[in-house]
Amino acid sequence: MGTGKAQVVKRYTITSADVVERSPKNWRFQASQDGITWTTLDSQNDQAFPYRMRMNSYDIPNTSAYRFYRLDISANHGAPGVAIGELGLWSDLDAAH
Repeated sequence: MGTGKAQVVKRYTITSADVVERSPKNWRFQASQDGITWTTLDSQNDQAFPYRMRMNSYDIPNTSAYRFYRLDISANHGAPGVAIGELGLWSDLDAAH
């Protein structure tokens, strides 16, 4: 997250990129204190991004501060590779980036 300080992320957003078929479909949003052991905070399946450069928002009931966050994508919509325009991390007060 840039600062090296733990943050409580309450929402994450994903902005679609260039090709619909490369958009993520199934994933786990995960957090870690050390970058080695990961905790799943949210799982999504069969998600759609029908419009280019549009944002989907996901609220999560997280109350713990973590130093690292990642999006572990397990499937897209069929094309080789995965593409997202932006991953946003949001705390109670502001964007945590």
